[in-house]
Amino acid sequence: MKKKKKFYRSRLIQGRKQMWEITSLWGVS
Repeated sequence: MKKKKKFYRSRLIQGRKQMWEITSLWGVS
């Protein structure tokens, strides 16, 4: 259970990073 929570947290961070990349791309365009 603890391992699953850590995995979920890493996924959340990765998703947020991806969102930031998309927003910066939109800002540049």
